[in-house]
Amino acid sequence: MKVFTALLLLVLLDVCMCAGETSSRSKGKGSRHSGSSSEEEKCIPRNRRESTQGNFTSQVTFSGIVDSKGSPYNFTLEQGLLEPWKMVDPDVKTEADVIAEGREFVAYVKQRFNVDISTLTDDELLMGSQRTFGKLSFFGYLIDADVRLISKTTPSQQVNYYSNTKYKGLGYALFAVDDVFLTGGEYTGLMPNQSVIYAEIARIDSNECDFDEQLHIIKTRPLGSHPAKMVNGVYVGANTWEAEVWSSIYGHGVQYSVDMHGVYVYAFVNIFSNP
Repeated sequence: MKVFTALLLLVLLDVCMCAGETSSRSKGKGSRHSGSSSEEEKCIPRNRRESTQGNFTSQVTFSGIVDSKGSPYNFTLEQGLLEPWKMVDPDVKTEADVIAEGREFVAYVKQRFNVDISTLTDDELLMGSQRTFGKLSFFGYLIDADVRLISKTTPSQQVNYYSNTKYKGLGYALFAVDDVFLTGGEYTGLMPNQSVIYAEIARIDSNECDFDEQLHIIKTRPLGSHPAKMVNGVYVGANTWEAEVWSSIYGHGVQYSVDMHGVYVYAFVNIFSNP
């Protein structure tokens, strides 16, 4: 937990530093539509090299803070998941592809948590339809939010900052409507009320000066039950988790995250080894 807290503090520190750089660069500059030389300068992505960063390691970190003015989630999937999935992942092209992704989630939930949701139909997986399994509620969802900061550190002691970025994704979830004790799978433990088991795929797009950057797709699924945080038995609107993560750029790794649902904020740190 101390390591997790330290990582999140580093992300927050990056935000402050990045905000300071943005403020200083904006002073004395014209607008992007002024046609002045400042427009070209403003369109240089914010990159910074630190010779004293101290990350003498084979690991790469990819971290970010995501927020939204309202809820970023959409649970009303009248048209199903095919078209949104095609926009996120170019490898998904047909209804059969979406159903295959759904069946992968069904198999993962059974293997990892010993929760059997195999009676879900192909149509329910395709549409992301809500379905109840005892104290667990299954559904599909979309997410569309703003990434206020993304930072990347590398073994060569380079730190990159990116702004004006969108986080668009979708996934499947099992939401606990009451406390559930999970046993018999790879994970054993209490899944408190308001906790979630999920599998999510997201596309991170940078709108910084309309630069065409390498497509970045991230897939995550929790190693535990994405536990809800309680104080005196009352849910405080926050969840933390440790998840396995796959990046189309950096490969496999682990993610440490926290999200606040009252005013939506999601902070994550991904750690990749030997990308």
